[in-house]
Amino acid sequence: RVTKVDLKNRLAEISIGAASGVRQDMKFHVTRGDRFVCDIMILDVDPEKAVGILDLVQVEPQAGDNVTTNL
Repeated sequence: RVTKVDLKNRLAEISIGAASGVRQDMKFHVTRGDRFVCDIMILDVDPEKAVGILDLVQVEPQAGDNVTTNL
């Protein structure tokens, strides 16, 4: 899930990290219900969280939105 969003800097934090196999340059798709929100390209990975830059923003992402590697 998305845990934090920084719209000013176009960044978002997700609730999984290296311990779950997340790597730098991975792309995640953000959804809310059945609606596409945006993509996140991972820049920095910690064991339990990761931060990435927002891309293809259709709707402003929010904490609690779902993330997945495939739609």
